Amino acid sequence: MRTMIIFGMLFLNIELAQARDYSRIFAKVDPAIVVIETSETNIEFSDKGVVQTTSRGLGSGVIFAKTGQILTASHVVHDANELTVELHDGRRLKARVLASVISADLAVIELVNPPENLVVAKLGDSDDTRIGEEVFVIGAPYGLDHTLTTGNLSGRRVQTDGVVFPKVEFLQTDAPINQGNSGGPMFNIRGEVIGIVSSIQSQSGGNEGLGFAASINMAKDVIIDPVSYTHLRAHETDSYLVCR
Repeated sequence: MRTMIIFGMLFLNIELAQARDYSRIFAKVDPAIVVIETSETNIEFSDKGVVQTTSRGLGSGVIFAKTGQILTASHVVHDANELTVELHDGRRLKARVLASVISADLAVIELVNPPENLVVAKLGDSDDTRIGEEVFVIGAPYGLDHTLTTGNLSGRRVQTDGVVFPKVEFLQTDAPINQGNSGGPMFNIRGEVIGIVSSIQSQSGGNEGLGFAASINMAKDVIIDPVSYTHLRAHETDSYLVCR
């Protein structure tokens, strides 16, 4: 009988672990998540002459500094002429690009007039998260803002043939990721940011369980620490852009 009780308790613990409740941790970190709306002006040539068109985009981001700095994906904001950030409470604020690293698909944007008491996310150590551990993503898939999806860290994909940066690392996950999730944070189970959503591999155009996020440790090396230097000067190359 005692053996059966112990077995039953172990089974219950397994079930509880499999049914992890993310509600408390979501409530804690979600105020640091933003929706980013972009506007890009394009000049096109046609039989009628020069035509100016405007294309709009949508992505996600995460506030990591009280002074209004937001981490997102480079492809969300790199070519944008205007940025509008929607905070958790619905406030809409203008922003500008501080830095964008195309090869790592990472960017830092800054609120033009940051409000006080911004909620910021804690940046973790992506090297500490092991393959198989649970992770979760918050973003705006198809415009459905502040959507949480869960999965596991499925692998690490490292590219070592970069020109500007010798090592580019992306974290692979089976957490559902779709259009609009780009630039949103990937968290470990402690609510620490370990990655920034970059892309999916898909034949259908939607989620197929193959999502990728730029690792936060890479982000610290190639963009977060550099933009913190007060003496940083604007310069541009094919794969790296820094703006004042």
